[in-house]
Amino acid sequence: MRQEQILGKEVVTGSVDLTEVSFSFSSDTELAQYGEAIRTELGNKEKWLAERAEEFVANRVQIEEAVVAGVLPEATLEAVWRWRSAQEETARERLLKIRDLLADNVEVLRAAAEARLARFLPDWSPRELRVVFTTDESADYRFDEGVVYVSLPHQLKISDVLQDVEQGLAHELFHAWMQEGRVDEDIETVEQLKDSIRFRILDEGIAVLVSGQSLERHHEAQGRNYDEYRKEAFEVFAGLRQADDFAELEESEENGFRDMGYFYVIGNEFAKKILARVGKDKFRELIPVFKKEPKRFFEEAMV
Repeated sequence: MRQEQILGKEVVTGSVDLTEVSFSFSSDTELAQYGEAIRTELGNKEKWLAERAEEFVANRVQIEEAVVAGVLPEATLEAVWRWRSAQEETARERLLKIRDLLADNVEVLRAAAEARLARFLPDWSPRELRVVFTTDESADYRFDEGVVYVSLPHQLKISDVLQDVEQGLAHELFHAWMQEGRVDEDIETVEQLKDSIRFRILDEGIAVLVSGQSLERHHEAQGRNYDEYRKEAFEVFAGLRQADDFAELEESEENGFRDMGYFYVIGNEFAKKILARVGKDKFRELIPVFKKEPKRFFEEAMV
């Protein structure tokens, strides 16, 4: 433990040491293969358009905003294809620059993640965690079995790459801490599924708080009114508490966590409410309690 000045106040912080966390990056060959695969995909125009028809409808608001901003000449899927094709001509070169920027700043990223985590976690020195920067686009950031995966293609649309990765790493490393010592059990009943969802809600909500990410900016960038979206989130959460159908709960879980959605918002709103009520030092003490007893998180949020 140590004392640190945060916002002009003395607060207790943990000692988080990420020295043993390894970092690795996609090679030049892997980046070239990624670029070639994208060019091949875009080369089959009719197939590309057909496969993205539903996605186009779902993202209509953002596409219309891109037209207003002058990024696209018109709100059509073909205009998106032409724009993407033009972007991919320089994608490999831009990915190389992004990868090299991140590789040159590994220690900056490590120190930033340590600082963010230390404000909320007890002493922690992980020994076998890895951070892998990859061309995989299945998720912008994800943690799976001891590895934090960071999507390099995601960074092509980010203006401040270092800040985005600092926040993304802190978010996923918090998940790593939450998973330490946790034994996943088979989920067979409605209550077991609800318990699993509760754990994920608190895990994602506090991870957003720890990382410094803004759910409001994330959702407003996609054309949503955040105040309305937050109200919808609480309505969905109320439905979750009352639900008693396993299949309905599974669907709610899938929808609620998609794209930093409703359940992220609920978890983050609850985390901020508890923090404001008990203060940072007490909140730090409660996080290990929440990890062991997820229901305590919701009890504290309801006070």
